[in-house]
Amino acid sequence: MLIENITIDLRLWNVSGIGTYLQNVVPEVVDHFSEKKFYLLGNAELLASVRWPENVVIISFDVPLYSLKEQLYAPLIIPKDSHLLWWPHWNAPIFYSGPLVTTIYDAFHLRIPLSVRNILQNTYARLFFKNAALRSLMILTISQFSKDEMHNLMGIDKNKIHVAHLGVNDEWHKLASEGTEKALPYIIYVGNVKPHKNLKVLVKAFGILGDKISHKLIIVGKKDGFITGDTEIEELCAAFPHKVEFTGWVEDSELKNYVAKAELMIFPSLYEGFGLPPIEAMACGCPVLCSDINVTREICSDAAGYFDPNDHEELASLIQTILGEPNKRESLIEKGRERAKEFLWTDCTMKTIDKFSDLIA
Repeated sequence: MLIENITIDLRLWNVSGIGTYLQNVVPEVVDHFSEKKFYLLGNAELLASVRWPENVVIISFDVPLYSLKEQLYAPLIIPKDSHLLWWPHWNAPIFYSGPLVTTIYDAFHLRIPLSVRNILQNTYARLFFKNAALRSLMILTISQFSKDEMHNLMGIDKNKIHVAHLGVNDEWHKLASEGTEKALPYIIYVGNVKPHKNLKVLVKAFGILGDKISHKLIIVGKKDGFITGDTEIEELCAAFPHKVEFTGWVEDSELKNYVAKAELMIFPSLYEGFGLPPIEAMACGCPVLCSDINVTREICSDAAGYFDPNDHEELASLIQTILGEPNKRESLIEKGRERAKEFLWTDCTMKTIDKFSDLIA
């Protein structure tokens, strides 16, 4: 198979999570394979603001993700002389018949029960997930946990799935963490409010703590869906509104400032493909407590404190212990800084480049 021209879907360039991966990995891949031609699909104006090398052609492709229009238009917009399509998500076009590489970050849509979410949406996701996974020449993923999930749930050959851990940008390591700009010290949560993020257990734990700690709880991320999505969380927060703050979406620089000056980060998620916020927090000296699930053990190792994600009382006790015992908190900070040094974007990009090199060769 001769591969000279490669097409990449970059519509998720500015989306949190996947966008971070794309911005750190794709430019390095494009630059490394300078003898190849790359067609980049996405928001033309946004992509044009990036300094790409001369081997790049930007093609406007702004159709909504997960839509019928996406599936119908994608095969038409992919250039006829493209020899390989890299689709960095599970929604790869089902009517495209050429060589395909996908990046699949987790197997959440296969693991979660159909009854938990909208059945139609979840069925759609499962079908397209399986289409992408089974048709791909190569699957890139971000943790051994995700690789095992795809193998165990779908029987995909492990030799077809390649792991490259995400990295931590250098700016996180340079942040100052002394003191707080808030009137009260605070605990931080970073993420959205989807059910599997398990924000409920954190809010319940915070409710138990009450006046036992002086800290506020700051929740950084999109608030969309919070009020209408979970009335129980709304009711719990209503009991202590002066101690809970929702920031909504914030700029990257503001996010870093929030995390660096927090006294503790809580990561209560029930399911992740990787979990970047804890490692970023560790890099800037913020100690971390994580839900005790396979992927957080893989990524955070012994540099975090762990709790049962279904036990808010255990989490409340652990929070009180860490905040009340400076030696334990300092131990987490020290271990965290060292652990974060192991996650480099250069490692992620080089592993990705190596796998593309094998495929192209």
